[in-house]
Amino acid sequence: MSDLETRNAFAGLRSAVRDSVTPPPGASLRARAERQLRRRRLVTAGLVAAAVVAVLLGATTALRPTAAPPPPGQTPSPSSTTPTVPPRPPWPEPRPNLPVPERSPTTIDDPIAAVDWANVTLTVPPRANCPSGTLRFTDGRTEGFPQAMLILEDDVSGRQVVYGDVTGDGSVEAIIEVGCLPVPETAHVLTALLVITRDRDGTLRPVGDWVGPVEWQVHRDIWVQDGRILTEQQWSMPGYEWAPGAAAAYVWDGDSFESVPSGLTPVVAVGDETLGPPIDLGPDDGYIARALGCPGGTIQFVRNEDEGVHRVSRDGLLYELAFTTPTLYLADLDDDGHHYVLIQLHCREAGVPAEQWRQDGVGLRGQGILVLERTETSFVAVDLVTEPDRIVSGWWFDAPGVLGAWTSGPDAQVSEPMTWTWNGQYFQR
Repeated sequence: MSDLETRNAFAGLRSAVRDSVTPPPGASLRARAERQLRRRRLVTAGLVAAAVVAVLLGATTALRPTAAPPPPGQTPSPSSTTPTVPPRPPWPEPRPNLPVPERSPTTIDDPIAAVDWANVTLTVPPRANCPSGTLRFTDGRTEGFPQAMLILEDDVSGRQVVYGDVTGDGSVEAIIEVGCLPVPETAHVLTALLVITRDRDGTLRPVGDWVGPVEWQVHRDIWVQDGRILTEQQWSMPGYEWAPGAAAAYVWDGDSFESVPSGLTPVVAVGDETLGPPIDLGPDDGYIARALGCPGGTIQFVRNEDEGVHRVSRDGLLYELAFTTPTLYLADLDDDGHHYVLIQLHCREAGVPAEQWRQDGVGLRGQGILVLERTETSFVAVDLVTEPDRIVSGWWFDAPGVLGAWTSGPDAQVSEPMTWTWNGQYFQR
């Protein structure tokens, strides 16, 4: 699906909502916009997850292969339309719950960490459709319009205000995502990053200009590593520069924050590429392959230009990546600066017509959230977050290493949250 098609689809959704729902007054829109800044990603992830659940599961036939193995001694007849596929392997035995490593909260020993950011006076550099100059924030926002809002917490990543020395002067700066509403009638908040330092007299001032692009919901996560500002960027469809697994990085050059390579690359093909990097799913009898219901080994996803999907076909089976927007694809599970990649994967039988498996779940072998570790040139799967006879989708983090996701059973119209905790090796219930 192209970007234009995606926008048209969302436009159609908005039109349908307008036709069936009485528009709220302006005050309600403003309140919704403020709530959106605090919880927008979690709510949208839930809605998208429900849609994905409905698409993937559909009915009680989910996770049921259509091709039964032939009786012993009988050779299946060849078919030009229905490929012979191996039977689904048995579900792996439950893994033991391991002790969860203690994660001490990070403390910042600097006066800037004691600032009440929700109620603060800041100097804000100029930006289109945004107030500038010396601004007073109350409950995280300015009065009137255009209006600036400080995004002080994020319910998908668990991120709050980010601190670190990003100028190399030995002091600690605060990195805050700032959103702007041009008029009361819109809920489309454009955001960018602002780096703030504290002088000895307590004055708070920006360091340089705005950091990174000014876009709608552009930053999924922000962190500081080796003096760099790193962000997981928003993206819309496969093929965009900031596809899942990628991150942007910015370095202070004395005058401004310049974009530099982050070393964190996508798990899918981008740009003119059609073939993604190798992904090792582990052995056929390993936990991931058996939970997925399909053989393991190394696979490379092929980008389909017409459909906008990334899939690979093998032995009558299709492995396909699904993209949930917005959600968090990069995660520091061990709270040590090392980021894993999370992405949704399902495996289904290639001989089942698309409309049938999407509506009835027929031929779907298994699916879940694939957890990948990066090597120099490839990725290695270390876990698949899934549950027997359930669809898992639309995830977020309640705390470092604590993963929440929407799940659905046979009734695809009802989704419920479930929680897993990272034990250092895999996610456990």
